[in-house]
Amino acid sequence: MNVPRTSVSLLLSAILLISAGCHRTPAVASAPALSTTCVKTELFFGLAKPKGKMISESEWQEFLDQKITAVFPQGLTVLDGYGQSASRSGALIRERSKIVIAVHASSHDIDAQIQKLVDEYKARFKQESVLWLSTPVQAKF
Repeated sequence: MNVPRTSVSLLLSAILLISAGCHRTPAVASAPALSTTCVKTELFFGLAKPKGKMISESEWQEFLDQKITAVFPQGLTVLDGYGQSASRSGALIRERSKIVIAVHASSHDIDAQIQKLVDEYKARFKQESVLWLSTPVQAKF
């Protein structure tokens, strides 16, 4: 049987996407090409330590290089931010932050890795919390 090259290419692309954990969805009128369904994770890391001290740029870079990059080896984006939140005691905390954005396949394994990362950051830098947002997205690479 003679199979057209286009069919073989599409089949191989589908197999690669399935093995990566994302799946392709058919194009709709507003999206001219096929896209991949993934998860966009955003993590908001506060940089203020207790007693008015700050997490230094070198401390942040070390955590990014050794811990965060290991969870998102395919890539990520880091943005500088500034925000405010209420502490457990109700006091308003205003602080600089680092926002990490990564698009990846959805799995229980990556969720467990992210939770471990959040717990480690909180323990190392004496943080009450790290904001973690996960949103399903259509991505094109």
